[in-house]
Amino acid sequence: MFSVSQIEELGFSHFYEKQKELFEALEAYGSKQASYFAALLVTDVNTQNSLLLISAPPEFLATITYPNRAANLFELNNVVSRKKQLVPYLLDRLHKSMRVFPDS
Repeated sequence: MFSVSQIEELGFSHFYEKQKELFEALEAYGSKQASYFAALLVTDVNTQNSLLLISAPPEFLATITYPNRAANLFELNNVVSRKKQLVPYLLDRLHKSMRVFPDS
């Protein structure tokens, strides 16, 4: 089980102010729901780019190929759709991580 949420903003400045709190909330939610990972896609509607904040095991994070901007934070240029772009990508990464670490 996993969770992927999305919010749209007019820039990332407010996100960076709340990044730590948002990550802590993702960790708490994922733990409470017994999720393999919990993710938040923050989309800047002006630039049509997104940031992915994700609480996940290290072996899963290692499969993400987008540029890493900080711990648990990735830059997803030209990704704006959670359902059409992000979830299929994360499912692919999930399958990859399970092949690489089958006992995880």
